[in-house]
Amino acid sequence: MRNLKKILALALVFAMAFTFVASAADFTDAASIGASYVDDVNMLVELGVIGGYPDGSFGPQKNITRAEFAKMAYTLKYGSDANGDLFAAQKSIFTDVEGNANVAWAKGYINYCANQKIVSGVGNNKFNPQGNITVAEATKMILVILGCDPAKEGFTGANWAANVVAKAIDLGVFDGWSGDPTALATRELVAKLMRNAIFSPVYTYSAITGTGSILNALGTGYNKTLGETTMGLKSETGLVVATERYFIDVDEDGDALVDESNNAIAMSATGIDSEESQIYFTYKLTSGATAGQILEIPVALSDEMLGNEVTVFFKADKHEDANGGYYYTDIELIGNVMVTADTVVYDVAAVDVDVFPNGKPRSSTTLIAPYISFKVDGVEKKIMAPATTGKVAKNVNFQNDAGVVTAFGSLAWVSDETTAGQAGPTLTHGASAYTDAFFADMGTPALSSYRFVSVDGGKSYSYIFKMVADATNSGVGAVTAYSEAKGVISIDSRRYDLDDVVVVGEVATDDIVVYFREAGKLYVEKAEVVTGAVEAINDDESVVINGETYALWNNISDQDLNSAATLGEFFINNPAEGTKLYTYGNVVVDVEPVENEAVVEDYAVILRSTYDDKLDTAYVTLAFADNTEATYQIGKLNIEDRKN
Repeated sequence: MRNLKKILALALVFAMAFTFVASAADFTDAASIGASYVDDVNMLVELGVIGGYPDGSFGPQKNITRAEFAKMAYTLKYGSDANGDLFAAQKSIFTDVEGNANVAWAKGYINYCANQKIVSGVGNNKFNPQGNITVAEATKMILVILGCDPAKEGFTGANWAANVVAKAIDLGVFDGWSGDPTALATRELVAKLMRNAIFSPVYTYSAITGTGSILNALGTGYNKTLGETTMGLKSETGLVVATERYFIDVDEDGDALVDESNNAIAMSATGIDSEESQIYFTYKLTSGATAGQILEIPVALSDEMLGNEVTVFFKADKHEDANGGYYYTDIELIGNVMVTADTVVYDVAAVDVDVFPNGKPRSSTTLIAPYISFKVDGVEKKIMAPATTGKVAKNVNFQNDAGVVTAFGSLAWVSDETTAGQAGPTLTHGASAYTDAFFADMGTPALSSYRFVSVDGGKSYSYIFKMVADATNSGVGAVTAYSEAKGVISIDSRRYDLDDVVVVGEVATDDIVVYFREAGKLYVEKAEVVTGAVEAINDDESVVINGETYALWNNISDQDLNSAATLGEFFINNPAEGTKLYTYGNVVVDVEPVENEAVVEDYAVILRSTYDDKLDTAYVTLAFADNTEATYQIGKLNIEDRKN
């Protein structure tokens, strides 16, 4: 069965949109920037390495002259194009640069690149400053900035281009791109190559062996990135623990988030419209102990990002203490928040999740260790909860004497828009009184979904979230009025201002819709209509139509099902093929039974009617579909009937 769409309309999992000082979206030709280059252009523009044209365009497919690239290379090396004119006073070694008024603006940058052996010219003491640079030529300059020695790496001579390509692949400079290195480089491609270089560790040579590597001298880790060494960029990897609406206060092992002094960090949501989120990262103190810290980044991550492990790059003031602890202030985010490769997130419909698949618990004295089961692409995933061991059940009993399931509680969280005593939406910890609510919909066709988050590639699960759909915040209804001009929509005659509504797709008056609240907005989405013959009725009373399995929403009992309790029972009693199913994912949220079709044999035409005054009796003659006729005595009529 396909997964039910999430009841909370959350943004696309692993790609956040950010507001930049200058961004690809600000250019007049933004639409022509390739989708795989947008993040690269955003970052390089914000860093000031690449700029737009005076007319407001970026020119993503335009080529770059060698003089232009020399300035970019200088900026990449120093994090700024300032002071480039300090190198303009010296005489250039290139005859087509010295005295060339057309490239006088670039002379200082070209001289610097030549002094640092970033460039070596095109031969015959020429640089060809106004010629367009190739991908291989641009890549060579980038690799030298990363620390590669041209002589040691074979970047000169007949095979220089092949050696450049091999090293670029090895160091990740070509990540996300494949093409012809001899082709002319475009501006958007150069942005990608440079962004890759910024995130790449610098390349250094051993003083003992002379070999080059991106590993540090001890071989215990990587060198700092180019961005860190040349631009002051900093990076941290940690867990998203707070968004504008929600927060979590345990790490991936279910332990409390603690600071340098091992005190629990008091967590809270950052606040609606704060445009802030929080990331919890850990580091080693000089004592060898592990400490944690909160990094507050100036961007509103979606609720879907909670519990994800991410890496962020930023500029900030770093404050350190004698114990090796540190924190940041004045944080300026660079680029997108990147979800780590080890983070795996599954959003699964309630009907596709089950607990105790191996049997229900019988009593507190004969416990059956529970586990949660769900399928992804047909493969079953299990989350075990043994009584005393196991990551998910850490320090939590999986059943108390009252028979209440509390397994998975340390990592289970329920979203609730209307929790009593809370000022707004909250995530309620599953180990509290909401335990029953957390497990209630597992295995049932409910308008709820579960989100499973793993930060170790799916080997174990760090957090389990339930996206709650309750009567006050979600349901199914008919659109009774909809006017964009007036800014209103009515569902079952309840009127809503469109400023407070997000319409998913297209809706119109009389449409059956599913609606739910998320982040203070009412999301409205048209239910899909399914018709067809029932091919099979399953043991769980779901039905197969057009090759797809459909289950009945557990609240549909309020609808007109002709007294049927299940979808299977309904179709047994109503076998007509024209029945309409209104569906949300594979859950049927409303049913419109087909009306009985007229059969021609059941009809006749009145040919004539007569009345006998003496007998006070009426007669009618009917013609039938088989061309036969018959006359029938209707009976005596009273005076009032005769008048009519």
